[in-house]
Amino acid sequence: MPLSYRMPAEPRPRLDVLVTGATGNQGGALARVLLERGHNVRGLTRDPGQDAAKRLSGLGVQMVKGDYEDGRSLESAMTDMDAVFLVCTPHEMGPDAEMRHGRQAIEVAKDVRPDHLVYSSVAGADRATGVPWFRSKAKIERMLRNTNLRWSVVRPTFFMDNFTSFWWLPVLRQDRLEMALPPDRPLQQVAVADIAAFTTLVLERGPHFYGETIEIAGDEEPGAQTARILSDATGRTIEYAQTEPEALGSKAEAAMYRWLREEGFRVNIPSLINDFPEVDWHSIEQWAGGQDWQHLLAYAAEGERRAESRRWEG
Repeated sequence: MPLSYRMPAEPRPRLDVLVTGATGNQGGALARVLLERGHNVRGLTRDPGQDAAKRLSGLGVQMVKGDYEDGRSLESAMTDMDAVFLVCTPHEMGPDAEMRHGRQAIEVAKDVRPDHLVYSSVAGADRATGVPWFRSKAKIERMLRNTNLRWSVVRPTFFMDNFTSFWWLPVLRQDRLEMALPPDRPLQQVAVADIAAFTTLVLERGPHFYGETIEIAGDEEPGAQTARILSDATGRTIEYAQTEPEALGSKAEAAMYRWLREEGFRVNIPSLINDFPEVDWHSIEQWAGGQDWQHLLAYAAEGERRAESRRWEG
């Protein structure tokens, strides 16, 4: 994905930024944009030896070992940093652990006192969604607001990049786009590259964004149209298939899709694009056209073959 930030290269302070979750989608994308903008980046990871960490290190990121469960490692990582990017996930250990990790990071930040802490939450976190990881992020936001830190909250919507994830690619290989939404129900989405670009803008303009909470999305399309866009981008004929939330196998996911069906995100996309033209906001069509689908789908096929081989090996 090309650089999604076109802010003029006027003189600006070089920032020392700690990026948590550096080997994840958001953290990795942010680290790369910050480097391209001339900033110094320290990346937090539980395993500096993993391939993603080594790749970032090769680009110039100072990778350090740390864990949300280890306050001392967080303190060491935050020390001497101008700013901290905080992202927590419920996907490995659940929403309760996500809240615990957010609390730990905020408590450490209160002692270390970075100039700016930017937290990546989710759009709609302050609404009655019934979604566990929306609630956990809302609680972390409240913890942050109850400090005297200089903070900002970025709230992205659904990631366009989800369509390149290991749980969606195998279905796309079968020429289907399955979602638990009616085919005509619009879904607001944002490219991870645009989250990184906007977060960089927030970090570089620090005081302008202190105490601000901003919801972001780059485009809005219904599922049927998204399937047509993916068809054009992949060169395949992808059909939209509506599933029911209850068929997802996860109560939390079912709750999210019921909320998306009944309420959904409410970002004023035209206003956002007008207010922040420095970010090269991607439409779904632009994002899809920038992906190497041949490689992605081949990678998914290889993963399926390996999984099948392991199954037969017992």
